[in-house]
Amino acid sequence: MDAAMRLAALFGGLLALFGSGIGEAGEAAWNDAGTEFAVVTGEQGLAIGAGPGRTREVKLPAELAGRVLAVGATKADGWIALTSDALWRKSPAAAAFERWVEAGPDLAWQDLAVDPASGNVLLTGEVGRESGEKLHALRLYVRKLGRVQRVFSRRVGELDGPSFAPDGTLCFGARGDLWQGRLVAPEAASDEEGAWSLEAARWVPLAYLETANATPSSYGVRATAVTAAMAYVHLYRLGGSGFGWVVRLPRAKWSPDAAAEDGPLAHWRQTAEALRRVEMLGAQGRPAQLAAARDGKVGFLLDDGPKVVAPKK
Repeated sequence: MDAAMRLAALFGGLLALFGSGIGEAGEAAWNDAGTEFAVVTGEQGLAIGAGPGRTREVKLPAELAGRVLAVGATKADGWIALTSDALWRKSPAAAAFERWVEAGPDLAWQDLAVDPASGNVLLTGEVGRESGEKLHALRLYVRKLGRVQRVFSRRVGELDGPSFAPDGTLCFGARGDLWQGRLVAPEAASDEEGAWSLEAARWVPLAYLETANATPSSYGVRATAVTAAMAYVHLYRLGGSGFGWVVRLPRAKWSPDAAAEDGPLAHWRQTAEALRRVEMLGAQGRPAQLAAARDGKVGFLLDDGPKVVAPKK
């Protein structure tokens, strides 16, 4: 095996571990008013109710039933649901979900995150399924244009459990750790093809990574939910199932050049301070149904039952 093949094999192994598709921020969402809560069921249906643990299965169109991968909500569209081949929506006045945005050829969507600041919808997925060259893909439904545009990510592949803060800051998991950043519009990006650009950096190293001749005990970020004041994270077993925790920590200002400008010592001190402020909320070894509402409340499930945390004043 030559050097190029060894590098490809190593990269593929890393993607299998860190890009395992465990991230599911779109598994739950509040509506725009914060009065209803929706969750993707284990049968890939949809349940809606007053909050986590208080939902009921809803009837879906035959083309959508059993195929829901993620759910969200916007003020303009009401509930939105994602399947591998389309984005769907259902306004409060509509009787049922309708197909809205098509994925297009050789593109399969996996997760979504709604930016409350702009109404844009970030879509994660894979391209190249027909050729067998599966590559991570990012797309953005741009509200003011009414169409999907490409998002260029230079050094990060799959985003695990992405979610937006009220100010448009994007949080997500990558390589098991918690990252934050922003999406830069084409006119401000250096990408020659005019795509949006992801600018982000690791914020807090929350992953535990190991190797042994045994089943994995590694864990990392599965889902995120962000308010104006706090970031909530579901940490989950990487490459397996059965254990995890929901934690939270105060938001921090983000600058794309802060680490480079301040140097490693300042960066390490900031990281240590962020870790010191992480608060354990409880254990959850299954999907946590983690979601933040526009008014700042956060809902999730723990092993000991559903929780709704009121907005921090």
